[in-house]
Amino acid sequence: MVSEGKGIAVVSLVLAIVACIAVIPPIGILLAVIAVGTGIYAKRKLSANGQSTGIAIGGIVIGSIGAVFYACFLVVALVVAFSASNQQLNQAKWNQANDTLKQVEGGITEYFLRHGNYPEFNSWEAMVASSSPLVQRSMIRPGLPVNDPWGNPYEGKSTKSGFELKCAVPPDKGELIIWRVGVVPSQ
Repeated sequence: MVSEGKGIAVVSLVLAIVACIAVIPPIGILLAVIAVGTGIYAKRKLSANGQSTGIAIGGIVIGSIGAVFYACFLVVALVVAFSASNQQLNQAKWNQANDTLKQVEGGITEYFLRHGNYPEFNSWEAMVASSSPLVQRSMIRPGLPVNDPWGNPYEGKSTKSGFELKCAVPPDKGELIIWRVGVVPSQ
């Protein structure tokens, strides 16, 4: 007859092996943890009775390896998922910044087509202010932001001969966005 400790040791080893070949990581971790727990219990029972603990130790070791493997797998999966999500967020912010610049560029170009020259602005804030001729003549929509999606100020200036619009995207978030037309003297 098989002792209770030997039976539990066999269960531990079988669970550990099944945990290592489980396809679904949460089930694998659960089985591995149960295998380790039952292996420890069986080892104590067998040691107390003076019996061999080899099978129980096998369940503990294999179960531990399976648990560590699946834990690493889940950490890597979470890091990859977070990284992909962060890249999508940065791409969305970049698109939003580029769209804002396009709106102002479109308004300045429309102003040029109507008046034969570009409007004069010393700053982005002046371009998008409610008192701006671009807003008052509905060439750009009111309420455009003065800061980009990362919280940095947009930059812009315009002279009768040209204009420049910038969004200094953080280096790790994408490439710099610049719209430049004509000649704009540097400040």
